[in-house]
Amino acid sequence: MKSLQIVSLLGFWSLSLMACSEKKDTVVTPQTTPTTGVTVPVTTDKITFFTDPIMKKANILSISFANNQTVYALGDDANRGYLFKSTDEGKTWAEVNYAGNKMNTVDFYDEKTGILAGATILGTQDGGNNWNPMRKLTSTVIKTSYPKNQQGFMLQLIYDSFHFRKYTEIYSVSTSNLTTDNNYVTLDGYATDIHFLKNKIGILVGEAGNVYVLTVKTDGTYDYSDRLRPVNEDLSSVFLVSEKIAFIGGKNGTFLKSNPRLEISKK
Repeated sequence: MKSLQIVSLLGFWSLSLMACSEKKDTVVTPQTTPTTGVTVPVTTDKITFFTDPIMKKANILSISFANNQTVYALGDDANRGYLFKSTDEGKTWAEVNYAGNKMNTVDFYDEKTGILAGATILGTQDGGNNWNPMRKLTSTVIKTSYPKNQQGFMLQLIYDSFHFRKYTEIYSVSTSNLTTDNNYVTLDGYATDIHFLKNKIGILVGEAGNVYVLTVKTDGTYDYSDRLRPVNEDLSSVFLVSEKIAFIGGKNGTFLKSNPRLEISKK
């Protein structure tokens, strides 16, 4: 969705934003590998990490870019949730008022439309100035995802205590009025992460090694492949590099890479 993408070449599934109260500059120095004697390319650019004091009141849980300059950060402490907004690519921040309930994730489709989700689901169409309930929940076990590069997608995690079953309900969302479709797709197990290439293909991963490949049809709906299960470990993150290459990370050192037919193999 956005031209600004942050990709870690040392693990697509794990991105950590380091913060400190003072700026810290790091200069990369040349190194020679002991086994091959090849000199690593040298850069004189300094890497600077910075933060705003207002952010120290919360543990940051989720970050979403609304556009190249506007970014939201969701966090909480022992008592309540916090939402922060920056309009200068994270240099300075201000707190955004909302109900203060603890949430799990914040995601924005553009500079106006976004979702806060946790035990409740709130939507905004004015850049976070006002938040309204989106739908009545069917369960208190819930997590939602609103992919920044694919409109109209929301995940709910449900636990069926009668059948002792975990499953994920996938709803479509209208970005024009932030309403959800009553029709949904049910997948076994809890989903944990999803990544889309806009209007093309998506990968959904979850507990117990579940992987689903999703393709976008011409009418905007989705086709779901049969469930893949390359490993039995819980999968926690996925990143699509192209229509053919996907990286997946999970517990106990699990690192998967797709082959050219988007079949998932152990790396």
